[in-house]
Amino acid sequence: MRDAVQEQKQQVRRRLRASRSQLSPQEIARRGLMLRDALQAHINPQAVVAGYVPLPGEPDVMPFLHAHSGLYGTVYLPMIDSTGSRQLRWGWWNPGIALQPGALIPVLEPADDCPVSLAELAADAAQLHLDAPDPWRSPLLPEPTDPPAQLVILVPALAIDTNGARMGQGGGFYDTTLAGLDHLIAEHPGLGCEVIAVVHSGEVLDPGSFPVEDHDLRVSRAATEYRVFAL
Repeated sequence: MRDAVQEQKQQVRRRLRASRSQLSPQEIARRGLMLRDALQAHINPQAVVAGYVPLPGEPDVMPFLHAHSGLYGTVYLPMIDSTGSRQLRWGWWNPGIALQPGALIPVLEPADDCPVSLAELAADAAQLHLDAPDPWRSPLLPEPTDPPAQLVILVPALAIDTNGARMGQGGGFYDTTLAGLDHLIAEHPGLGCEVIAVVHSGEVLDPGSFPVEDHDLRVSRAATEYRVFAL
């Protein structure tokens, strides 16, 4: 049975990857600027953001990460443990920090010799107080969420369904790393945390469009090039 589910997932992944392969670099870049605006309208400029470096065809979150780092925000990028652990660690990043291929898979990572755990990210973010208004915020942008989240985790996905199920690339890194997130949040009662799956607008699918297993990550919010919205 599990083998059949995995084969169904792979079929869906192949279809989604084929669709992404039709997007030109210019279209990816155009959508990346729209995504930047959508995320900036939602995320507090002082928040800690755990982002990612997109693979070819993925929604380009880098324009947002550049903008967020250039204001008040803190940005971390995932780093894969060279031991083969599926628990991601997080390296601090700004536009002046070099990116380099990871040790295990060809994903770019920050050149950080001392990455932190998700627990450490949560503890640091819990110390933030984001109540002060932002004097530099453009009046053209809507107000961010209230109360604002101190920690925002942007999660890459091939697709999501409208019930919040996520179709990942198959590595299991985010499923494993975020499995204990609720426990971490409970340890810091003042911590506001959002997990946002990032997809192209055509990758928000109906429930049942792909198989969902118990260990698969669920999210309560998604971002496309048009908007950030609850699921």
